[in-house]
Amino acid sequence: MKAVQKARISPDSAFAVQHLRAPHFDHNWHFHAEYQLFVVLQGTGTRFIGDHVEPFAPGDLVFTGPDLPHLWRSDPEYFEGDRSRQTEGVVIYFHDDLLGQGLLSKNESLRIRQLLQRSGRGIRFTGAAQQEAARQMKELPFLRDFERVLGLLQLLHFLSGTESYHLLAGAGYTNAMKAEDTERMNNVHAYVMQNFREKISLEAAAALANMTPAPSAAISAPMPTRPSLTSSAKSASAMPASSFWRNAST
Repeated sequence: MKAVQKARISPDSAFAVQHLRAPHFDHNWHFHAEYQLFVVLQGTGTRFIGDHVEPFAPGDLVFTGPDLPHLWRSDPEYFEGDRSRQTEGVVIYFHDDLLGQGLLSKNESLRIRQLLQRSGRGIRFTGAAQQEAARQMKELPFLRDFERVLGLLQLLHFLSGTESYHLLAGAGYTNAMKAEDTERMNNVHAYVMQNFREKISLEAAAALANMTPAPSAAISAPMPTRPSLTSSAKSASAMPASSFWRNAST
């Protein structure tokens, strides 16, 4: 199935907010032009942001910038048809012109401007800041008209003032992919997820992507086990699919 670029924000709206309920989260590794705030209310799995990977659980709250590849991959049991298992979350999409360059460039918007810049690596919020931001996000779908806009601005103002966060993607990470690459990207990602306990052949992954692999190359992709991810596991498993993509596209 080809990846489709969807219009997430109505032309008549300043931004979009959705309360999601589904058997599992979207399993496609993708990116888009909007900023995205996402909080997990129910569900567990593995989160991929750029070249970073770690488990997620309820309360996970992440801010991603435009064109930063991401995926919340639900655990396998969510794909087994058990109706008692559900995922739930709140997602917000907005464009970089939400505040307008006239306001965003002023001194009063400095912290929000810095927040938007940090989101290019993905930001995971923690502690009391995460709890308060999650509370505000859960209330946002129930606000109407300009109160909803004010709610989002208040949320961004709050997040811009906290130091309780971790940056996710590496400082040197760049997304070299184009929108038309997403189908091949998902084929490679699905192959890696299905074979992560084995030594993954770069030739096989390259065939899925219609690319030519480097000589004698392979991907060793031991994935982290839940519920924790050590620093050594992070180093060994830092987004095998995107690591392949960067290597194969150079």
